[in-house]
Amino acid sequence: MIFCKIPRAGLGNQLFVIAHAIIFAKNNSQKITFLNFSQLKIGPYLRRERTKRQYNNFFVFQKGIIALFVDQIKFKLMGDSKFLIEPELEIKAVDMNALFSEIPHYSDYFIKLRPYREVVKAELFNFITKENRDLINQLSTIDVAVHVRLGDFQKLQKGVSFAKVGATRTPMEYFIDSIAKIKERYPSYRFFIFTDGYKTEVSQLLEIEGVQFFESINDIVDLYQMSKSKILITSAGSTYSYWAGFLGDCEIIQHPDHIHKIV
Repeated sequence: MIFCKIPRAGLGNQLFVIAHAIIFAKNNSQKITFLNFSQLKIGPYLRRERTKRQYNNFFVFQKGIIALFVDQIKFKLMGDSKFLIEPELEIKAVDMNALFSEIPHYSDYFIKLRPYREVVKAELFNFITKENRDLINQLSTIDVAVHVRLGDFQKLQKGVSFAKVGATRTPMEYFIDSIAKIKERYPSYRFFIFTDGYKTEVSQLLEIEGVQFFESINDIVDLYQMSKSKILITSAGSTYSYWAGFLGDCEIIQHPDHIHKIV
């Protein structure tokens, strides 16, 4: 039996755990029991963030409270059973229990998934609810997606090197410079700002000609819209925008102080 224990994290980080479990299950022709997906996150409310990071009805495996409770009990009753913890995805595990729950190390988030990229893209899409798949299928290609991660990321302190910090807001100068360079190459391109922040927090970018605020549909559909861009400008340290790059075929721009191998 394969268990996927969803971490208390943002959607990007959760997708790593889900994708690892999906590929392992496919390689072993087994089903997955998903745990902990319905999570109430208090932080976004306390910080008065624009988006509340509630991922309800995104995936077909999401269940009601009673069903989730039954799965939790089933998992705990197997406490003495032998588990393969975070096994390599190509391992054949007949009559073995496997558990996936860990977010991969930031040095190479996609190291296990990269060989299965096309399979991940297909299988992950199949796990999305029909309602959201229909919305995704209606999306059109956009020129440039600009992802500005704010929310719980801290502001860069004066005198601190951006290269030496994590979970920190990417300087606006990087986005302004990236947009300017793209405009030199493609003068007619339009830019769409995807952010968990408020319009006032990205006003510097919205003042630029050809730049507009993307009105969010929901986090999973927004992710796929970013993936359907010709060029993607990521936020440093945001696995949400890294996933958009992994699922799409776009040119990916990253901050030079925080380069991650994505595809």
